[in-house]
Amino acid sequence: MTRYGYTALMLLCQLSLFGQWAQTNFVSGYYATDLNVFGNQIVVNIGGAVFTSSDGGQTTEWITEGDGLPFAPYALVTESTLYLTTSTNRLYRTTDWGDTWQPAAFDPAPRSLSHFTDIFINDDGEHFAVTDGGQLYRSADGLAWREVTVDGPDLYPNQVLLSGLALGDTLLLGLAGGVFRSGDDGATWAYHSMSERGLQVNRLATTAAGQLYATTTGDGVFRSGDGGVTWGTVSEGLPDGERNIQDLEIVGGNTVYITTNADDETSNLYEFSAERERWQQLCAGEENTQVFIHLATDDTFLYASTVDNGIWKRPLAELTGAACGLTSATTAKFEETLRLYPNPVREQVVIDRDFSGLDIAYSIIDALGREVQRGHRRPTDDRMQIDLRQLPPGPYFLSLRTGKGDRYRGRLLKR
Repeated sequence: MTRYGYTALMLLCQLSLFGQWAQTNFVSGYYATDLNVFGNQIVVNIGGAVFTSSDGGQTTEWITEGDGLPFAPYALVTESTLYLTTSTNRLYRTTDWGDTWQPAAFDPAPRSLSHFTDIFINDDGEHFAVTDGGQLYRSADGLAWREVTVDGPDLYPNQVLLSGLALGDTLLLGLAGGVFRSGDDGATWAYHSMSERGLQVNRLATTAAGQLYATTTGDGVFRSGDGGVTWGTVSEGLPDGERNIQDLEIVGGNTVYITTNADDETSNLYEFSAERERWQQLCAGEENTQVFIHLATDDTFLYASTVDNGIWKRPLAELTGAACGLTSATTAKFEETLRLYPNPVREQVVIDRDFSGLDIAYSIIDALGREVQRGHRRPTDDRMQIDLRQLPPGPYFLSLRTGKGDRYRGRLLKR
């Protein structure tokens, strides 16, 4: 496993502060397919690899490095166990955060060319997994899985299943236009429609008060107060062109957040106001708003993934409406850009800034986010130099921090 330090903060992109969103130290430049938080453990699936952090994203570990696992798009995190789904239609379990991996067995094997799209767990600790080939599996230990037959009146077989939820003996599976529902632990099933447009239900979640929420790929959000039997739309406040819901996260038991499809000119983060029965766009007045995809929380921060610009976080206390508040928890200095010469460089790079008399810690990161060189300096003049002769040719990022806490970064090309 590779640990990425605090100095690797902006690996594959320039650092900027979006409002008071702070970027974590998870790698950038690759698509994040999943984001999970359990306790103090953050798990991110990025570019098919899996990274974890136990300190709010300040340091991260690449826990699938060198393990030979296929592309891993989704994860389920419990107190002591992490499950991964892979592009080869397999599922793996680790109980030691990536030191060892155990492959799961399925009876029968998943259908050819299908993929696992969601894994979830009920209050009794039983595990469930659905595929885009219409199959549902269950397991007591996450290693031995057996298929649950999903059939019944008005059920179309082999439906694409993208989401699932287990509530006691009630099982819900999201598909086109509605849900498959079983109220007897999977013995019998019925289809319950929520949208005549037939758009896919891609996320299911419940509040502490027992309100079920379902998001769709173009018809907004639906809600059920009777365990998923009947559904009503709750899309008031969402623009007509922004009802393809990317993710939904329930915070503190009853506060509901979603991300929608949107361009980078406006915030795509919304909170549902139960009092007003409508969605409130959050932080809309801030400049350089990110477009967020996945959401997760540790009940102190809201974490949000981007397409290829890493994972960001913000205190929940700041998410107070269109004009989000600011707290000292996210007060941060901008990381300034360094001028480096010569660039490209063959032997030594010179930093065009006077750091004389200051304690300097520096780190050099390669294009894959790996720290390849680090050191400390206390320059005596205005020309700080770093020897790069031992590095192979390629692009690198230089991250520098002074003893006062000021941060700087620069890009360089080694020949």
